[in-house]
Amino acid sequence: MTLSDKTAFSSAPTLIDVTTPNSVLLLSTFDMNCFDVDLYNQYQIDKPDTLSKAVNKRQAEYLAGRALAQHAFKHLKQDQVQVPIGQDRAPIWPLGIHGSISHTKGRVACLMTKQTGHYVGIDIEKNLSEHGLKSVKKVTLQPSERDFVAQYSDLSEAQLAGAIFSAKETLFKALYPVVQRLFGFYAASCCGVNDTTLRMELTQDLHATLPVGRAFDVQMRLYEGHILTWLIHDVHQ
Repeated sequence: MTLSDKTAFSSAPTLIDVTTPNSVLLLSTFDMNCFDVDLYNQYQIDKPDTLSKAVNKRQAEYLAGRALAQHAFKHLKQDQVQVPIGQDRAPIWPLGIHGSISHTKGRVACLMTKQTGHYVGIDIEKNLSEHGLKSVKKVTLQPSERDFVAQYSDLSEAQLAGAIFSAKETLFKALYPVVQRLFGFYAASCCGVNDTTLRMELTQDLHATLPVGRAFDVQMRLYEGHILTWLIHDVHQ
C-alpha cells in the first residue's frame, strides 16, 4: 500500500452551504475497487470489533464516513477524534458535537454542528429504480403521500417518492437523540415541496416537544442521479 492508494479511495470533500452557524456539510465519493483494510491505518481510524467479520463493502462505507467526519472536524476547527459506533449503531460524537453520516454506492455525506441545542440528520440515496419506486410507495409512503406523488408535476414520481423516503430517514436521524426510541416511516408525512425543501409534518406524538402537527423543512438537493436531504433541528424552537 502507498499513500496514493488513500487518495484513490476517497475524493477531496465538496462543501455545501447550510447557512446555520458553526455547522458544516461535506460530500465525497469513494471507490470500492481501491479499498484495502490497511487504509484504516493510513487514515488513523479505528475499525470497530463489530466490523471484524463484515464484508468489504460495509468496511469501506464505515471508513469513508469516518474519514469524511475527520474533514468536518477540521472545518469546525475541532480536534479530530475517533467517532465509534454505539449499541444502537449510531455514531458516538464527542461532547458538544452533533453529527450525521450517510452513504450509498460510492457516495458519502457528513453533516456536523457544534451549535448548542441543535441536532442534525442527513441522508443520501441513489435515484429510485422502477422496482425501488414500487417498494418505497408500498412500505414508506402513506396513502395521502402516494396521491401527492402521483399528482405532482415538477418532479418525476420516482424523484419525489425517493426524496420523501430520504427526508424521512433524515428526520429520524435528527430527532432520534430527542426521542430516544425507534419510530417508523408513518410517523411523518410530506405536506409540501419546492425546488429545495420538503415540508414534513409529524403524524404521531414522538415526544413532549414533538407533538402531532409539528412541521420541519427538510432541505433537498437532486444531483448526478442522487438525492440528498438534510435537517438541522433547533430543540428550542
